[in-house]
Amino acid sequence: MKKQFVIGLAVLSFLVLFSLPVLANVTIVDFELEIELKDGQKYDLEYEVKPQYVVAKYRVPNVETTYGAQAQASIEAMFQEVPMSAGTSKRDLKNSILNYFNINNRDVEDFEIEIKFSDGTKLEFER
Repeated sequence: MKKQFVIGLAVLSFLVLFSLPVLANVTIVDFELEIELKDGQKYDLEYEVKPQYVVAKYRVPNVETTYGAQAQASIEAMFQEVPMSAGTSKRDLKNSILNYFNINNRDVEDFEIEIKFSDGTKLEFER
């Protein structure tokens, strides 16, 4: 009995120790971005992680709207280029996103973003 307890404790310790980096890796689990320009053009990105898949929509001007895996790839490419965390300032995040899409801030009529991270923190604002 004692031997089984020690082995169980060792296995549990191993799992906890080697899963810490995974637990520390905070990811985006829900993302919504809407940008409306003064000339009427609209950007609409949606990304939500489900238990077995990701629901995604990628709509930007002059590009065919995509859904599913193709939209997921486009949005995740933006995640790689634009730093996003709960600690990112709203101003920096907005500027980074506008730069990513090559949008001048003066051309923006409306800007709304909501991000939920895997640790439960949220970042949202609108202008």
